Amino acid sequence: MLSKSKIFWCAATLMGGAVVFSSAALAETYRMRMHVNQPASEKSYHYVYATQFSERVAKYTDNAVKVTIFPGAQLGGDPAVFQQLQLGAVQSGIFAFPNLVEFYKPFNVFSLPFLFGDFDSAVTAFQGPTAQRLYDGFEKQVGVKVLGVFNEGFRGITNNVRAVNKVEDFAGLKIRVPGSPILISTLESLGMSPISLSGGEIFTALQQGTVDGQESTVAWGYGQGYGEVQKYVTETRHAVSGAGLYISAKFFSGLPADIQAAVVRAANESAEHVNAVTKQYDRDVIERYKELGLQVTQLDAADVRPKVEHIWKEYADMVGGMEVIQSLVADGEKTGVPTATVAVSK
Repeated sequence: MLSKSKIFWCAATLMGGAVVFSSAALAETYRMRMHVNQPASEKSYHYVYATQFSERVAKYTDNAVKVTIFPGAQLGGDPAVFQQLQLGAVQSGIFAFPNLVEFYKPFNVFSLPFLFGDFDSAVTAFQGPTAQRLYDGFEKQVGVKVLGVFNEGFRGITNNVRAVNKVEDFAGLKIRVPGSPILISTLESLGMSPISLSGGEIFTALQQGTVDGQESTVAWGYGQGYGEVQKYVTETRHAVSGAGLYISAKFFSGLPADIQAAVVRAANESAEHVNAVTKQYDRDVIERYKELGLQVTQLDAADVRPKVEHIWKEYADMVGGMEVIQSLVADGEKTGVPTATVAVSK
């Protein structure tokens, strides 16, 4: 009897009273629905990751795994879709760490201010042993496996009210921020009024003035088109964000070993590709904002850091203790991970 969890296509041709089956007829196909909250655009690196993964996993499995990408939050917002992922209604999705902290508090550690000094240190830490222990704990607690983590780049602030030349200029600005309590505390410590909105609401809120601005990776904001509805960009580089491919642990465990290996390979290679893309964005996205007419200012870390350095101690218990924080930093300092320079279209 055929397993109900697998789909078989059988082709039969009667030839001289005999039944002949093609070799392809016995192939097994595993279908994977993938959530992406960013739009289908080469400027949106969550979508770039999804397309890279889809192409690679098809190649490495000889089309045994078929990925259907749902960009632009077609399946819903991140929290709602993640619950579907836990239930198995959706098999995979791309999520940023700050958007999953309500499901697993230790992921707040990745939002701590000034955790990493440069792009490559963050890449190394995301792949290191401390992060892997967090990923293992996440899978055990919520039933979702972490694959292919990549660096989204440094975070900054955009707004429509005024140029920010010093920390005091942030005072009173209503800024959209993800639901991470650490990011909320960071903005409050810098004098802003943080407001939580789902990703799909941000553009309209900026356009209508419901909020003055938004906090995100500078490159992500550009990819989302916020430059069309904002006037000022402030490079604070107060945190680095990571994102990655998440897959239902139950779905993954049901795959044959060779398919599992191919999925992991495709996920990791796609992360390497996107790391190159986001690193390049971090280098040139400011010039692109300027081309759109936005005024760009940069704050010195020496001015920002004293305002937020208390956050490490305040949130240490939430993320597993100061040892976890220090180990994550140490992992990032061990060896920089080189990433290729790639051409990125405007």
